[in-house]
Amino acid sequence: MLADDGGWLPEVDVLEGRGERPGDMVMTTHWRIPSTQKIQSCGFDFAVGDASTTFHNYGVLWEEDRLVNFIDRRPVSDIKVPIGFDDPMYMIVNLAIGSKFFPGVSPVNAETPPTVAFEIDRISAYQIDMEQAQR
Repeated sequence: MLADDGGWLPEVDVLEGRGERPGDMVMTTHWRIPSTQKIQSCGFDFAVGDASTTFHNYGVLWEEDRLVNFIDRRPVSDIKVPIGFDDPMYMIVNLAIGSKFFPGVSPVNAETPPTVAFEIDRISAYQIDMEQAQR
C-alpha cells in the first residue's frame, strides 16, 4: 500500500517474494520521521515452503494503534502504527523483477526468462464498522 497523495512513504508491503527463493516472504512497513526525515523500516521474514505451488492468504489489519500481519489468517507480526499513517493509502499489486535489496534475487539480464507466471486468486479490502463492533 502506498500513500494516496502519490508520494513515497509511508508504504506497507503486505507481501514481497524473493524470486529465486520462492518460499521466502517479507512483510515490511516503511515510514519517514517528520522531524529528521530519516526513513525507518520494520520488516519480518517468513518461510512459506509451498508458496510457489499453493495459494495462501496474506494480509494486514490496520487498527488505530497497530498493524498486524497475517499469513493464512494467523497473526505473524504486530507493530505499533508509525508516525505519518494518518492519511489514506491505496493498494498496488505488481510483479517487480530484479532487486538490489534482497540477497539471492538477481538483476534482470539476458538470462532472465522472457515470461513469468504471477497468479492471484483474489484481493479483498474490508473496513471495520467501529459502531457496529462496539455493540
